[in-house]
Amino acid sequence: MNLSELKCNSNHTELFNQLIPICHNIQSLDIIFKCNVSKDLKDLISSQNCLKHLSLIQPYYKYFNELQYYIKFTQLQILKFDYACPKVESLITFLEINGNNLKELYLYKCNNLLNLSIAIFCPNLKSLFTLFMKNELETLKLILINCQQLESIKIWCGSNYLKENDMLEIIVKNSSKNFHELNLYNYVKSDLLSKDLESFFISWKDRIPSKSITFIVIKGFGGSLDTNNENMKIIEKYKKFGIIKKFLVEKKKIFCR
Repeated sequence: MNLSELKCNSNHTELFNQLIPICHNIQSLDIIFKCNVSKDLKDLISSQNCLKHLSLIQPYYKYFNELQYYIKFTQLQILKFDYACPKVESLITFLEINGNNLKELYLYKCNNLLNLSIAIFCPNLKSLFTLFMKNELETLKLILINCQQLESIKIWCGSNYLKENDMLEIIVKNSSKNFHELNLYNYVKSDLLSKDLESFFISWKDRIPSKSITFIVIKGFGGSLDTNNENMKIIEKYKKFGIIKKFLVEKKKIFCR
């Protein structure tokens, strides 16, 4: 009855059946999908009154539709999809119903239509991870303008994704006064020039109100920002000025689907 957090896979039909009559106050729910979604799992999710965090790992398209996500979760603040995402149309409908309360949104597969729906239906986001193709700079700009609570964003760059210098220019010009963390992941080897990196920090310094930034470079299988001597000199320079609050290089395996 007092269960507030549940992490499980989708195979535990008997467990779900026992929880449905008594368990209605789960706040954090993480599900790994291993088989077809049972009616008991669907009923368990739809019966929650206080759900704030929902993480779905490998939710293939049909699973999301079967889970009856046309229900309004009035307290849902965190929505995560790991390694796969449901059908765009289904997710847009879900965001239209539940996006206004979301504070954190993580998507591993996206298109421009879905990103536009984030700008429209998720105005109160504080943290966002989504994918922008190289011709979607205006969509990124729209999200930054409409989501005035946004504090942190993770961006993929290179190859078919946004060019780093274009992305940095959009962020420095259009992000809100609350923004203070940029996670940069290069799908291929970075082509960002040192002069463009310094130009970003110079522009950040001139923002009003002034707010130092956390700059995180994520190293995966593809590439990353070149942390050569010249770039590190620039980073250390603006750390001393207080423009960079923290600089980190993280190693993670991130797969784009």
